[in-house]
Amino acid sequence: MARRGLTDGTTIVTFHCLWCDDLEGRRNGARPRGSSQAGAGVRRQPKPHISPFGLGGVVFIHHPSFGDWILDRPQHWGETVTGTSITRLVLLDGVSVQLKTGLFVNDLPYGVQRFVALISLTGRPGRSAVAGQLWPEVREDQAQHRLRTTLWRAEKALPGLVEASRGAVGINPCVQVDVRELTAWGRCVLDPTASVDVCVRGNPAMYGELLPGWYDDWVLLERERLRDLRLHIWEALSDKLVRASRFGEAIEAAHEAIRAAPLRDSACATLIRAYAAEGNISEALLAYERFEERLADELGMAPSMQLEELVRRLTGERAVRTLVH
Repeated sequence: MARRGLTDGTTIVTFHCLWCDDLEGRRNGARPRGSSQAGAGVRRQPKPHISPFGLGGVVFIHHPSFGDWILDRPQHWGETVTGTSITRLVLLDGVSVQLKTGLFVNDLPYGVQRFVALISLTGRPGRSAVAGQLWPEVREDQAQHRLRTTLWRAEKALPGLVEASRGAVGINPCVQVDVRELTAWGRCVLDPTASVDVCVRGNPAMYGELLPGWYDDWVLLERERLRDLRLHIWEALSDKLVRASRFGEAIEAAHEAIRAAPLRDSACATLIRAYAAEGNISEALLAYERFEERLADELGMAPSMQLEELVRRLTGERAVRTLVH
C-alpha cells in the first residue's frame, strides 16, 4: 500500500487489491487466495484489505479499476481534512460536501446533516433559534446542550464548514451552497434587465429534490419555495430566449416548466408563446388542446381566461372556438 498526501490535508491511498486477485484467479481457474473483508464505502462494492491509520478525517482510496471513492464515516480514517478542503455544500437529493479534489463526502451523521441543512437555509440564525427548530420537544437547556454537542461533531467531521460567533451560527462564506446558487441565479433570470447570455451562462443545478424524505416544517416550506422558483425560472428564461430569437432553447425551457407542473396555466402559456413566435401556430394550438384535455381529465376544469385570451390573440377567435367545440 502506498500513501501520498494532498495539499489540503487529505490522503490518497493506492493498494494491491486481494479481492481483484481472487476474482482474476477464479476467471483463470486458479484456487482462491482467501476472501477480503468488505469495508463500508459509498459505492457499496467489496473492499480490499486495508487498515485505518492516523487521526480522524477523510481518506480517499484509489483503486486501479474502480477509480477513487470515499470511505464511510470519514472521521475514523486518514488525516484530518482542513477547513479549506470543502468547497461546496449540496442539499439537493441529500446532504453531501464537495472537496477540492472533486470528490464528495456523503455519509455524515444524521444530526450533523440536519444542523448543517438548517443553517444553510436560514442564513446565520441565533443559537436559540437553531436549538428550538431542531429539538422543539425538549427543554431549552437540553436543546442548547444538544446544539453544543452537534457543533462539536460537525467540526470533527467537517472542520471549518461551520462558523459560530456572537451567538449565531452559519456556513463558512467561502463554501458555496447549491440552494443559494439556484436562488441567486433565479433572481438573475427574473431580472428584466439581465441579458439572456448572462442567464444561460449562470445556469446551476436545476434538478433534484431538496432533502428528500425530510418532513420538518422548515424543509417543506423551503422545498415549496424552490419548486415555485424553478417554475418561474423556466418560464422567464423561455420568454427571454424568445425575445433573443433562440426559439429552440425557448421551447425546451417551456417544456421543462410543463414537465415540472403539467397543470400550470402559465407554463402552457409560455410554450404557446414560444411556438407562436417561431411561426408554428399549429403547434401552439395543439399545445393548448393537450393542456385543455389534461386539465379536464385531472381536475374537471377549463383553462383560465388569461390563457384563452392569449390563444385568441395569437390564433383568432375562430381557432379557439373550433378547439372548444
